[in-house]
Amino acid sequence: SHSAFIYENKYLYVLGGVDITERKQNDIYRINLNTENPQWEKVNTGDKELEKIAYHAGVLHDDIYYIIGGQDSSLRSSNHIQKFNVKEHTIEEPIIPEETTFPPLEGHTADLNGNSIIIYGGHTNKKYNKNVYCFNFEDGSVTKLTDISDVHEETKPKNKQQLQKQSTNVNEEGKAEGENNEATANNEVDEEDKFPRARQSHCSCIYNNA
Repeated sequence: SHSAFIYENKYLYVLGGVDITERKQNDIYRINLNTENPQWEKVNTGDKELEKIAYHAGVLHDDIYYIIGGQDSSLRSSNHIQKFNVKEHTIEEPIIPEETTFPPLEGHTADLNGNSIIIYGGHTNKKYNKNVYCFNFEDGSVTKLTDISDVHEETKPKNKQQLQKQSTNVNEEGKAEGENNEATANNEVDEEDKFPRARQSHCSCIYNNA
């Protein structure tokens, strides 16, 4: 539930996550991988610290590590975009988008794509996110690239057999409506196949910046 990155082909940084006591963390550690006997050291960020966060996503760009969303210490999903200046070891002011523009998320992924970050998946408040969002480094804006309805956890997609069984009813004349239900099941499954099923704790990548 933490995140990690390599800086200057030398240091491994690790931050956030949940520890063995199930508590959220906001500390940052690094280790020099180019020494004979690598040793961990805690990073001092001065007076300002990261928000305690886990199940977030992170991307390194131009000496800034962007920590996107996650679950905070109150078990709430967040849409904050925190910034750790790796070169200066300082925490910069977070970007807090409007929730109508970028919803709180946890268990999502984020990938660098040129001058932006592409964010996908995850969930919040028992609602799974199917959409792709784009965070722009230049102006700090977040744009929704797709428009797909979210899926509530209570109504997770089912396979065709489950849908048929669930939708089997008897009409007023006492006749089973199996044929209609089978068609409904086929349509629902076919609709799901048009895009990835809602998910969290997955992985993603950008290929060839395309």
